[in-house]
Amino acid sequence: MGCCGLRRWLQGAGCVGGGGGGADPVFVVTALANLAAGYNLAVAGHVLFLIEAAGHTVASESETSGVASAAFIGAVTGQLVMGYTGERIGVVRGLVITFLVLILGCMLGAFACWAPLLLEKLAATRFVVGFGAGGVYPLAAIASAGSGGQGPNEPAFNGRRVILTFSFQGVGQLCAPLWVLVLDWMFSESPEVAWRVAVLSGAIPAAFGVGHSLRLLRHLEVDERHGIARVGLSAMDEEERDMRLAVDVDSQAETTTTQHQPPSFRERWTRDNLVKLVGTGGTWFLFDVMFYGNIVFTPFVIELVFGDDARKVAGLSTVVGAIAVPALVLASCFSDRMGRKRMQLLGFSMLALLFSILAIVLHVDGSQHPGLVFTLYCATFFFYNFGPNATTFCLPAETFDAPVRSFFNGVSAAMGKMGAIVGAALFKGLLDSTSLGAVMGCSAGISLLSLAVTQVFVRGSRHRKHQHQQLRTNSTPVTEVELATVPGHQNGDVYHQIGASASDDQVANI
Repeated sequence: MGCCGLRRWLQGAGCVGGGGGGADPVFVVTALANLAAGYNLAVAGHVLFLIEAAGHTVASESETSGVASAAFIGAVTGQLVMGYTGERIGVVRGLVITFLVLILGCMLGAFACWAPLLLEKLAATRFVVGFGAGGVYPLAAIASAGSGGQGPNEPAFNGRRVILTFSFQGVGQLCAPLWVLVLDWMFSESPEVAWRVAVLSGAIPAAFGVGHSLRLLRHLEVDERHGIARVGLSAMDEEERDMRLAVDVDSQAETTTTQHQPPSFRERWTRDNLVKLVGTGGTWFLFDVMFYGNIVFTPFVIELVFGDDARKVAGLSTVVGAIAVPALVLASCFSDRMGRKRMQLLGFSMLALLFSILAIVLHVDGSQHPGLVFTLYCATFFFYNFGPNATTFCLPAETFDAPVRSFFNGVSAAMGKMGAIVGAALFKGLLDSTSLGAVMGCSAGISLLSLAVTQVFVRGSRHRKHQHQQLRTNSTPVTEVELATVPGHQNGDVYHQIGASASDDQVANI
C-alpha cells in the first residue's frame, strides 16, 4: 500500500482529516489515552526488578502481587466511576480528568515513594494510576466509536477507528519493558533513578493528552455555536453518518440534561440492558480470565522451549507480546466488514482449537515438540487480538443506547478486569496442583463457553445497517446551502472540523 493509499485508508478510519488536514483530534486524544493506559498498567511489574536492583528488599510474593493488584482494583473503580461520569459531563471532559489522575499517580509514584514501606506507598500510587487507566476504557471507546448507536440521529459504528485507537494500548504495553531496559542501561549505576524515571514516564502521554483534549473542547464549543453537529444529519449517507462527530456525546450530555431527564440508577437495569450486559461484560469477563491467566505463564512456555536463560526468556516474552500490535491493526481492517460478533466468534473458535492442541501436545510430551508448542502459543496471542481482545473493547459502545452507553461500557470493562484478577489467581492454583497441559485444557473450555455466550447474547451489527438504510430512504437531501453553512466545507474537509471523517470513496470524491 502506497502513501496515498495508506492516507485514504486512515481517512476512512477517521484517523486523519481530508483536504490535506492533519491527524483527527479525536483520534489523537483517544490514542494518547490508550497509550498512557497500556504503559502505566504494564510498567509496574518491570519496575519491581529495578527497585530490587536498587537495594530495596522485595521479600514476599504478597508484596509484589499487592502492587499489581492495587492497579487492577484502581482500574475497576475507574471504569465504573468514569463510565458514569462520562454520561454526566461528557466524554472529552471525562478524559481530561483521567489524564490528570494518571499524571498525579505517576508523580506520586516517582517522588513520594521512599523507604520505609516503599512498596506499600507504591501500591497506593498504583491504585491512583489504575483509576486513571481504567477510566480510559469506556471514555476512549465511546469517543473513538463516533458514539455509535441506533437512533435516527445517531451514527453507525466506526469499529475501525475504535480498534486502531485500542491498538495503542498494545504499543504502550510493548514500550514498558523496552523503556525499562533502556533506562537500566542508561542508569546502570543508579537503578534508583531508573525506576523513578520509568514510573514518571507514564505521565508524558497523559500530559500531551490534556493539551489535545482542551484544544478539542475549544473546537467543539466553536462547532456548537455554528450548529455543525446537527446540520443535515438525517440526510447523510450511511458511511458519512458512520464517521460523524465522534464526541457529539459531549453536546448530547449537555443538551440532554436540559431537554430530557436522564434515567435513574434503577431505570438503567432493564431486562434488555441486562441481556446486553451478559453479552458484553460476560464475554469480557471470560476472556480476561483466560487472557490474563495465560499471560502469567508465558515464561513457563518459553522455558519449556528454550531453557531457563533469563535474558532469552524475557526477550522472547516481549516478542510474543509484540504480536498484539499487528494483530490489532489487522483486526481494525476487517472489523466493519466482518462485524464484531463474527470476529469474536472466529477468535474464540480458533482459541478453543489451538488450546486443545496445546493441551494434547503438552500432555503427551511438550519437550519433544518445542517448536510446535511455541508456534501454537504465538498463534493464540494472534487470535487473542484478532478477536476478543479487540471486540470486547468495541461491543459495549456499539450495543447500548446513548443514555446509558458510557455507564454500561464502564460496567462491562470492570467485569473484564474482575476476570483478570480471577484468572491470575485461578490459573496459578491450577498450575501448582496439576500441569501446564491442564491449564491449556481449561483455556480451551473457557473459549468454548465464551463462544456459546457470544452466539446467544451478543447483538450483531447487521440490523443497524438495515435501520440506517431505512433512514436513508426516508430522508430528504442535504442542500448545498445547508452544507455551505458548515465551516470547512469549501475546503473539502467538512467532517475533519467536527472530529469525524468520510469513507474511502467519499474522500476520493471530495
